[in-house]
Amino acid sequence: MRKMDYGDYLKTGWWKRRRIMKLKESKNRCEKCGSRKHLKVHHKTYFRLGGEKRKDLEVLCSECHSNEHSDIIQAKKNIKIMNQEFQSIIGDI
Repeated sequence: MRKMDYGDYLKTGWWKRRRIMKLKESKNRCEKCGSRKHLKVHHKTYFRLGGEKRKDLEVLCSECHSNEHSDIIQAKKNIKIMNQEFQSIIGDI
């Protein structure tokens, strides 16, 4: 797939078909809480963007989707802190 803006990608026929397939597979329910409102199809990875497999996608309601992204941001911050602490320890040796 050629390089394109993520917003443009979400407008492609490929993405629309994958999204509908995943929504049907989840029976139009959030895979975390079971809600049927404000559903989004979340990319668990962008590794195969444009060639997503079913396991790369997850149906989430707006609230669970926001929580998922908050968790990812926090995990990245924790990794950065751990790396800084590790470098500090290595520097003391």
